[in-house]
Amino acid sequence: PLMRMLLIRVDAARHRFVWTCHHLLVDGWSVAIVLDEVIRLYQACVEGKDCTLPAAASYRDFIAWQRSIDLEEASAFWREYLEGFVSRTSLRTPLVPMQSGEKPLHRMLETRISTAASASLLQSARQLRVTLNTVLHAAWALLLQRYSDENDVVFGTTVAGRPPDIPGIEQSVGLFINSFPVRVRVDDDQVFGNWLVSLQESLLQVRQHEYTPLTRINEWSDMPRGEALFDTLLVLVNYPLQDSADDDPSRLKIVERDPVDQSNYPLAVLMVPAEALKLVLVYDPSVYSDETVTGILDHLQTLLSAMPGYLQRPLRELPILPDDAKQELLLTWND
Repeated sequence: PLMRMLLIRVDAARHRFVWTCHHLLVDGWSVAIVLDEVIRLYQACVEGKDCTLPAAASYRDFIAWQRSIDLEEASAFWREYLEGFVSRTSLRTPLVPMQSGEKPLHRMLETRISTAASASLLQSARQLRVTLNTVLHAAWALLLQRYSDENDVVFGTTVAGRPPDIPGIEQSVGLFINSFPVRVRVDDDQVFGNWLVSLQESLLQVRQHEYTPLTRINEWSDMPRGEALFDTLLVLVNYPLQDSADDDPSRLKIVERDPVDQSNYPLAVLMVPAEALKLVLVYDPSVYSDETVTGILDHLQTLLSAMPGYLQRPLRELPILPDDAKQELLLTWND
């Protein structure tokens, strides 16, 4: 089935609810809407009241809007944007030994940037008049460049995909997200702050064509037929999550969320804006070992934390090695 639900009674006042569904049905934004509506309906039922949910656009409205997109204009843009890119960017990490049996579920590893470092990132973004989204794209592009040793990298990014000109689209439930390639050229001699500004300009141009189906973008690229443009995906998790905390013990409330996402990409980077920026790597353990992913997360955390202090310095100087790793490589192992 496309959706399964399991309710486990832990005690008189606590249950664990396991909701499994295919991505065809809902995206992350929709999950938040559904859970909020369940809580509203439950409370109305308990109190014997009627509950009127907010008006939402029909998914048919979205499909009709999507079919109205001018693909000729999109085709011209994407062909020029991806011209000459013929080889997928690889992290070039150690191969995981071949495993027999069923393909394992994706795993998750997470960490947080300190509150002080997160505040500095936001302040730096405001100073340069760029968005936090641009800064996060920059960090992943630089990490890919260091790992791949390529100065022209492509990775995927995901957007909410909810066109603002459809009334009620914010409350609609369905699969709206879209993924598309982001191409970034890295010049080691360029000043980091200047490069960030130019990256934002490039991202703004791409966002004008963010609703183009990925299958069509693949067709218009110079990649060999059947080859994917990217195998790493960056996701800024900015959909609304309702806080269900309440002092009333009779009210239904969600006290813990534990999402598990299984996708066709071997590595997805989820960045969750907060006082302490949260980084989550969702990875295929048959492609990336736990040790490799831990290293990637350490390097990404180091890079993001260092960025505010390097705005006026060349890109090549931005560090990705944590201090303890630098100590080990340069001193402990160096005779």
